[in-house]
Formats: sequence, structure tokens, C-alpha cells
Amino acid sequence: RQCRGQIMALLRESTNPVKPVLIDAVRPDRGLPELRDQRERCVMSLVADGLAHVHPDGRLSLPA
Repeated sequence: RQCRGQIMALLRESTNPVKPVLIDAVRPDRGLPELRDQRERCVMSLVADGLAHVHPDGRLSLPA
């Protein structure tokens, strides 16, 4: 829940689609694969729930 909230806060604050590197900065994995996997699951769940949109270039934004 905390992961999703942090990513959503980033998307709400941004006026442009967010590059993956900025999402990585909000949820650093500290070199741990399980944290990287958690971050990816959070992004995918936001997309699946219709709360975020992935652009063809990999950037993420709120849905239009």
C-alpha cells in the first residue's frame, strides 16, 4: 500500500509523464531484487486498476 501511495503521489505532483528512473528514485531497490520486484508489481497494479497509464516510451502518468 505504501509503495502504491508513493508512486501515486509522484504522478499527481508531476505535470508531465514520469520517467521510470524517477519512480526508481521514489522507491529505491537498494540492490535487492525483491524490492525491485515489489516496485514493478506496484506499477502494474496501478495500471491494472486504471489508476495509471504506461506510455509507449515507458513513462507513467495518470490516465487521461
